[in-house]
Amino acid sequence: MERYWRTALEGSEVTVFAGASVVDPAGYDNVVVAVNRDGGSPGYRQRMPVPVSMWQPWLSWLGRSGGARANFFANPIVVVAGARVATLICYEQLLTWPSCSRSFISLM
Repeated sequence: MERYWRTALEGSEVTVFAGASVVDPAGYDNVVVAVNRDGGSPGYRQRMPVPVSMWQPWLSWLGRSGGARANFFANPIVVVAGARVATLICYEQLLTWPSCSRSFISLM
């Protein structure tokens, strides 16, 4: 996909942010990738994948590979055009929404 976007963005100043998975023999990371005409790189790695269906830490205890990695203490802030942006992937939105809505209600 990186090659596709690099070709499509050739000659422009546009940067595309897209969700992707980085897979290796030990498992995978869900990431947000920033791609421009010069290439791409993961800018954010998911901190909390869905337990059981994605995040399966017991696989490593059993000597098996697979499952999404949880990057609990990774930096959740990404800088986009000089602005700090908080990024959430999938399940992370569900985890933060109840606390955000309670905070909003308590402000009212």
